[in-house]
Amino acid sequence: MLKHLSKRGYDPNLFGVVSHKKLELKNSKVELQWVPLKYVPGLSPLLFAFFLLLFLPFYVIKRNFKVVVTEPGVSILGFIWVPFFSRFRRFQIVLDIRSTPVETIGTSGLLETIFFRFSVVFAKRFFDGITIITDSMRKEICEEFSIDSSRVGVWTSGVSLELFNPEENRNSGVEIRKKFGLNGKFVVFYHGNFGIMRGLVDCVKSIEKLSDFPNIVLFLLGNGKALPEIREAIEKGNLEDRVIIHNPVNYLDVPKYIAMCDVAIVPLPALPDWRNQCPLKLLEYLSMGKCVILTDIPAHREVVGSSKCGIYLPSSNQNWIAGGIKYAYINRDLLEEFGSSGREIVRNKYTWDKVAADFDAYLGNIKGS
Repeated sequence: MLKHLSKRGYDPNLFGVVSHKKLELKNSKVELQWVPLKYVPGLSPLLFAFFLLLFLPFYVIKRNFKVVVTEPGVSILGFIWVPFFSRFRRFQIVLDIRSTPVETIGTSGLLETIFFRFSVVFAKRFFDGITIITDSMRKEICEEFSIDSSRVGVWTSGVSLELFNPEENRNSGVEIRKKFGLNGKFVVFYHGNFGIMRGLVDCVKSIEKLSDFPNIVLFLLGNGKALPEIREAIEKGNLEDRVIIHNPVNYLDVPKYIAMCDVAIVPLPALPDWRNQCPLKLLEYLSMGKCVILTDIPAHREVVGSSKCGIYLPSSNQNWIAGGIKYAYINRDLLEEFGSSGREIVRNKYTWDKVAADFDAYLGNIKGS
C-alpha cells in the first residue's frame, strides 16, 4: 500500500515496533522508522503509545507531513494531545480500521474491545477522518457510533499481482509438493492465523470423514491459539499422514506454498466477527488462480459473488466442509478453469494500485472539506 501511495506522489513513513528482524523495502521511497521493543504482552503496546506521545508530534512538524494515519487500539493513547493542540495543528489525522475486534475472549479480549471503542469515539470527536476496510463495515460502525458516513472512506485489502502470480510460482509449488511427498495427493490449503473461532478444528475433523478418499491432504501453514486443539483433533482422528502443519514462513514465500495446492479453503464461521471483513488470504488465493472452498458469509460473497472460483459451504460444520472438499476433489480436473476467474476479480478491484487510488481520493476529499 505504501509503495503504491509513493507512486501517487506521497512521501510515506511507517512507524512500527520491531522485536527481531527489521523489515526492509528494497527499491522503495518508503521510509521505515522502527521502535525496538522486545515483545511483552500488554506492555509493548503501551510503551509504543508512550513513544508516539513523546516523539510523533515533533517529528511530523519537523518533516511537514500532511496526513497521519493510525489504527485503533492501545496506540491511540499516543494521540491524547490532539484535543489540546487542534487549533495549531497543520496536518490531518485519520483512524484506519482494518478489522473490528475478533475472537475477544478473556481479559485481553475485553481490553481490546474497550480500546477499539475508545479509539472510534475519540476519532469521531477529534480526528479529521476515518477509513474502513469494507462498505458493510462502514455501515456497521457508522450506525453503532452515530457517525456521518460521508466522513468515512473505504479502502479494502489488496494484493500484489506480481508477487501472487501463478506462473512465476508454479515451479516452486512443484518443488514444495516433492519436498513433502505430496505428489499424487489432492492438497487442500489454508494459511494464516490459527484462531480458535476460524473453523480450523472442524476443517481438520472433516478429513476424518473423507476416509474413502485417502489421497486428500490438508496443509495448514501458520500458527495460533487453536494449534493445541488442532493437534488433539489430528491425534484422535489418526490423521498424522493426512494433515500437515507447517510453521509460518516469510510473506514473500507464501505464494510458493499456495502454488502447490489443488484447492484453498477459508472456513470462517457465520459469526459477527467475520461478516464484514475482507479476508486477505482469500484475495491471495484468487490472485494465484486457485478455486476456494469458503463459507457463505457476506464477507466472502462481497468478493467472490457467484463466480465459479468459489465453492460455497452453508456453514463451517465439519460435515459441510467434508462435502465441499469432496466436491472439489470430484471436479479436480475443472479447478484450474474455475480458479482462473478469481485472478480477474483481483485485477478489477483488489490490486494495491486500485486500493491506493481509493485512499488517495478519500484524502483529497477531507483536505477539501
